[in-house]
Amino acid sequence: MHPVVSDLGVPTVLPVGVGRPDNRIHGSASSNGGQITRPDAPDQKPVSVSGRDFSFDPRTLELRAESGGAQHGMTFDDWGRKLVCSNSDHIQLVMFEDRYLTLAAWQPGDIVNIASNAGLMGQAYTVPYCATKGAVVNMTKALAMEFIKQTIRINAIAPGGVDTPLTHNFRIPPDVDFALMGRYTPLRPMAKPDDIANLFLFLCSDEGRNIHGSILSSDGGVTAG
Repeated sequence: MHPVVSDLGVPTVLPVGVGRPDNRIHGSASSNGGQITRPDAPDQKPVSVSGRDFSFDPRTLELRAESGGAQHGMTFDDWGRKLVCSNSDHIQLVMFEDRYLTLAAWQPGDIVNIASNAGLMGQAYTVPYCATKGAVVNMTKALAMEFIKQTIRINAIAPGGVDTPLTHNFRIPPDVDFALMGRYTPLRPMAKPDDIANLFLFLCSDEGRNIHGSILSSDGGVTAG
């Protein structure tokens, strides 16, 4: 644990993460937010950790905000890639170093997340999946608003069933209520992988230049009504 001073001047204890190959100590503020300051350097600009992680150099005590937003913990693999625990692992899809993302946001570019129609509707027997995909949907919209003044575009695709080996091997337990499952069972054929790939190409092309903060469904009308 690492004591810091919040923006209200009240000492706060934040959970510190593990060391990283960059020789910095990384930690998370979860939903606490606030401003990290150094009592021994009152003239130093506070570091905002609202919705972000943080790190500090143990040799110089230099503080820096980092991309992340971990809620329950973090770790790094052998290549220095950060893994965090939160509502959804899909945050990995937009895990850029904060300072690089700020620069890139002023250049043309696209972030496309994969959500699901399960993130747009309630589906019986899939509560954890609906929760994580719903998090991806709202994460996409929140990021789109955060970077709405920049040129980067942020969207998500929400497929329904896709004809892949995963769906070929899907087995329904015998004791489920099929009337409940029927509410989100498509009447049209499943999408092909190329259908989803073409949506990626469209969103990242010049034809999609005015699409930002959108969730594009490709589920054969399951979420239409």
